This record gives sequence, C-alpha cells and structure tokens, in this order.
Amino acid sequence: MDELLELVKYIDQHRRRHPEGRIKFSTNYFHFSFANLMASMLIGKRFSYDDYDLQELLVHGHNFIKNGIVGAGILTAYPFLKSIFPETSGYKTQIEAMYGIQRIAQHMLNRRRTEDYKMNPRCFTDDFLNKIDEDASNPQPIFTADNYKVVFGDLMQGGTDTTGNSVNFTLLLLTAHQDVQEKLYKEIENICGIDKYPSLEDKPSMIYTQAVLLEGYRWGRILVHGLPKKVTEDFVYREYTFRKVDNRISILLKTVCKLM
Repeated sequence: MDELLELVKYIDQHRRRHPEGRIKFSTNYFHFSFANLMASMLIGKRFSYDDYDLQELLVHGHNFIKNGIVGAGILTAYPFLKSIFPETSGYKTQIEAMYGIQRIAQHMLNRRRTEDYKMNPRCFTDDFLNKIDEDASNPQPIFTADNYKVVFGDLMQGGTDTTGNSVNFTLLLLTAHQDVQEKLYKEIENICGIDKYPSLEDKPSMIYTQAVLLEGYRWGRILVHGLPKKVTEDFVYREYTFRKVDNRISILLKTVCKLM
C-alpha cells in the first residue's frame, strides 16, 4: 500500500505541472511500482522513481523481453542461428540487457556486503550473502555471486515487466468500458468506504472486483506469443476441449509482427 501511495503522489506531481492538470500516461508508472516492490524484498529498500539504477533496470528488462518475442522460439529450435544473425534475431540485444541487469545486481550485492547482513539480515540478498559465506568451503558451491546475479535478474524480470503490462491492459479496458469502471468503483466504495483501503480480508466480498481483474488478465494476455505453441492432437482437460491446430512458427511470427 505504501508503494501505491507513492505512485499516486508521483502521478499527481506530474498532473500539477501541466497547465491544464493533465498527465501523459506512461507504462513506466506501474513498472516503477512493481520494480520497487521486488527491490524491497530483494535488497531491503525502494528506489526513487528517478534513480539511475531503477531506470537502467527497466530499460534492460524491456529490451530483453521485447527482443525475445520474435527470436526466442526460432533460436530455441535452431540455436545455431544466433551466431549467424545475432542482431536480427535480437540475441545480441538480449545478451547486452542480461549483462546490464547483472552489473546492477553485482552492485547491489557489493553494497549489502558493507551492511550488517550477518547480524541483522532483512532482505533476500542478506540471506543469500549468508548462504555464500556458509557455502564458501564447498568445492562446488551452489550459493555464489554469479548465481545471485541470475536469480536477481529472474525475480526482477518476472515480477516487473509482465505484471506492469497486465495492469496497463486492465486500466485501458476500464477506460474503454466506463460502465464497468463505475460498477467497480461502487463496489469498492460500498465495501471499503472512502476512508479505508481494500485489504485481503475484503476480497471474498468483492466479487465484481475479482471478476474485473480476471477479465483484464484474459484480455491482456502477456507473452502469449512469447514461444511457439502447438496442440498436436485433440484432448480434453476437465470440461475444456483443446483441438489440434496448425500453429506453425511462420503463423506465429505473422501474428506477432501485426501486434508490434
């Protein structure tokens, strides 16, 4: 909730700077927030929205995912292509983005080493540092600085870009369907009032809110075209029937290019 309030404050500051009280909507608003939520767990602190490391993390993360949409499936099937077409396939940009994220992760690890991580561990990085120390005598250690950098990147990526895009899609849908927006507002007002923030205890009573969120996830499918998928034969899962379809890579690429 604290991060949400910081986001509202940040957006309001931008609104006040505009002569007509308007804001230019940016997808980064939500990426900032979710990156900070992950940072709070990983390194025990949040960034200011203009922090250089935060900006770099978001840029590298965006470049990594964007350049993997078209090339990832093809390179998985034909890995030799990454050495023939490193730039066209997006492989080179992905590697640069990955190294950029890992440089920031190493910086964060070094910073936490100077703190009291042994006596007062307060985040994921502190616990990982303690495991590195415990595992130091192991001839084949699992907990290493290199492994930390990989885990840091995976957690930061998995908890930031796709989550932020899901929120963007949901807000876009609410803007387009203002009748749904009004019903959602009324349910939140009826259950939580105007002086209380929604909490997990309110969730069972907020049926319409849950339905709106699930519908947002259904409409705004994130990375549905990230990797090639193909149903090779008809099958039934619970009450759902999945039909065999021709879902070749060429069709996938045409679909993705239209979306881009």
